[in-house]
Amino acid sequence: MVHSARTVTCAALLCVSSLGCEKKEPPPAPSKETASSGAAAPVGGDAVTGGASRAAQVKLGRGSEAGGTLKFRIGAVHEKVDRADAPPWWKGSGDWTVFEATTEDDAAMTVGLKETRRLKGESMTYILFDAVIAAKDGDEGGKLVNSFARAFGVQAPPAPGARKALVPLQVISVVLAEKAQRQKDGSFAGTGGDWTASKWTFEVPGDTSAEMFFNYNLTSKEGEFSRKASSYDPKVVRFLAASLRDGAPLAAPGDK
Repeated sequence: MVHSARTVTCAALLCVSSLGCEKKEPPPAPSKETASSGAAAPVGGDAVTGGASRAAQVKLGRGSEAGGTLKFRIGAVHEKVDRADAPPWWKGSGDWTVFEATTEDDAAMTVGLKETRRLKGESMTYILFDAVIAAKDGDEGGKLVNSFARAFGVQAPPAPGARKALVPLQVISVVLAEKAQRQKDGSFAGTGGDWTASKWTFEVPGDTSAEMFFNYNLTSKEGEFSRKASSYDPKVVRFLAASLRDGAPLAAPGDK
């Protein structure tokens, strides 16, 4: 059984402040270029405030990091359905949107989203979602884990000798911009667009947490995972491997 993300941590809300999570997260390891220049590797800002000009996922800091994006194509979209605990991971009617997607290197996945709450802040409205990512079996989960590992330049953890029944990996999702337009620098701003820009927080009680941006466009049927900070990338891959490849999830946020 998958846990339900009813408990939103303080960190998940504090991370959508005017300058994002840069103050609380450990600095990512510098690349060769930034190490030689003394500049810190950039991280993605959750939201940079400024009224109508507010932009989400602006890169903060100097220098550059290679990679850090995994694009995907969206296939079938199932709206107003319920979530299921076995493939195809959805059933009947409910308040979930579930879509099938394939990465640019042909790894398949299923993503489910359900809005749970809107909180009005001083400069923006925080939109909270339950979100899950799943694979139809361990082989497909393994392909997806390897796809993430390649895209973000990390090593996938070794697979165990035996697999258990797979479960979807549940995350805390905070929408940073909706109906937004994509900017030339890769950030999201404005209105009148079709992009939803969000941040996923992977939490393991007693272990650690990791963050990654998740952006999608149901009109153009495209989306991407993108780097929040390079220090998070190995943790995200480890969490994905445990749930979607090995059937041995480390934990899930929230209550049962």
